[in-house]
Amino acid sequence: MIASCNRLAAYVLGGLFLLAGPGAAQEPGSQVEEKTISILFKHKKGKIGTTEIDIQRGVPLFNALIAGREVCALLDTGAEASIVDTGLAREAGLKVSVNDKDILTGIRGAASSYLISAVPIEIPAQFAFERDMIGADLPDYDCPDGKALGFVLGMDFLGEMAVLLDAKRNLMVLLPSGSVMQTGEKWVSIDWRGGFVPGSIEGKPTLLQIDTGSSSELRVRDTHFDDFFPDKEPEPLGSSTTLIGKRERVGLSDIRFSFGPLSLRGRVILTPSSGVSSLATLGYPALSHTSVILDAKKEVIFLLKPSSE
Repeated sequence: MIASCNRLAAYVLGGLFLLAGPGAAQEPGSQVEEKTISILFKHKKGKIGTTEIDIQRGVPLFNALIAGREVCALLDTGAEASIVDTGLAREAGLKVSVNDKDILTGIRGAASSYLISAVPIEIPAQFAFERDMIGADLPDYDCPDGKALGFVLGMDFLGEMAVLLDAKRNLMVLLPSGSVMQTGEKWVSIDWRGGFVPGSIEGKPTLLQIDTGSSSELRVRDTHFDDFFPDKEPEPLGSSTTLIGKRERVGLSDIRFSFGPLSLRGRVILTPSSGVSSLATLGYPALSHTSVILDAKKEVIFLLKPSSE
């Protein structure tokens, strides 16, 4: 439910409060330039705004405004930098120039990036800002309502925020880091250091990277397949269309893995070593079994116990 708490706005879910004062601002560092910029959060006195997310593709997609144009956006904790589509930027009349400093990986392998100057960005009901952004030619992606993928919200911003993903209502809330106040025992906190949480695969302890931009429940680097599954052979699991295009998937079905209070069974997809920096990765479908709050700056993840939804 939505409730007011003194002069603060409060979003209440399972005994945990997200708090934000009116006009709260945050100043994340910029990968594009040295100066910091201010983000004006839109939450008002007595009410915290919510944004609908669409998870039909297995990842959290939402609507954003880039230079006043409504686009499909992806919340991606696996992306180090936020990215604006260069085609969209040119159509909007924004200045696009070659960026010699940053090489992007993970969208279509390694690719040169661009610098897009003074980009007005707004996530309705959440925040707005204007700054220079990294640009790239984002691939075609089947977003809701036929919108083009125009924006990827990455860790250069998410790393300064508390991100609530409400699995029951399919809602998202973005607030300054440290906006969480736990008041009950329905939530479990998990250390999230350097983007990794402690977990296990087939009973073997390991660190798991959190990647909300991945539609696979679990991915394991192919060079470490035998470490987790010494007596099994990978099998074809069909094709999948993702941000990097259509790919044939290879892996295993009905694999046990866990993190925090969640013990899950699902598919594991093998990932080429050149495509990932981590040994094993949890995608958004693994997180979507319950509501979650991600606060990278505080190095903590809050998970709502599934029975508490």
